[in-house]
This record gives sequence, structure tokens and C-alpha cells, in this order.
Amino acid sequence: MKDERCRTAVVDVSGDFPQEAAKRAKLLRLHRHVAGPEKDNAFLVARLCTQKAGPGSL
Repeated sequence: MKDERCRTAVVDVSGDFPQEAAKRAKLLRLHRHVAGPEKDNAFLVARLCTQKAGPGSL
């Protein structure tokens, strides 16, 4: 991901081709699409762990 940011920074400075801009936009959309369910899963796992621990264990 860091390499991609560096590459896109260089492209932004030197001028962007429409095809590269479309690829970058698609990557950003996919990243957001994946990040949402990952956050949901992390929340659900944490919730499940607290339920398994029981009400008096906290």
C-alpha cells in the first residue's frame, strides 16, 4: 500500500493519464468495500468474546 501511495504521488505531480486515474479510483472503491466488512467482523468478534465471558466477568 505504501508503494502504491508513492507511485500515485509521482503520477499526480507529473500528470495523470485517464486510464491510470480510472485504475486508482477502482482501487480506492475496492479498498473501501473491503474495509467495511473487516470493521464489522472485528466488532462482532469482540461482541462475541464479551458474551462468552459472561455478565459478571468484566
